[in-house]
Amino acid sequence: MWDALKAGEFKHSKIKEVQGACSSSWAICDLLDEHELTMALLKYPNSFRILAPNEIYYQAYDERGDWIEEQWAAEDEGDYELE
Repeated sequence: MWDALKAGEFKHSKIKEVQGACSSSWAICDLLDEHELTMALLKYPNSFRILAPNEIYYQAYDERGDWIEEQWAAEDEGDYELE
């Protein structure tokens, strides 16, 4: 799913990295087309999850986190995992 987002396979909002528990990090974005969300669910099952509004990661997207989209060119593929 991460590679699909980087390649522009799905229309999405800016991608942010949010620090999670135990030094984990999450890549978070909004898929902007509900039909593309359906396709992503079919094509990449268990590769991502939909956050609920009461989750800390959902709130963190709006409040904090670093933009990682600008770092794609500088980072090797696979440095970040989309969970």
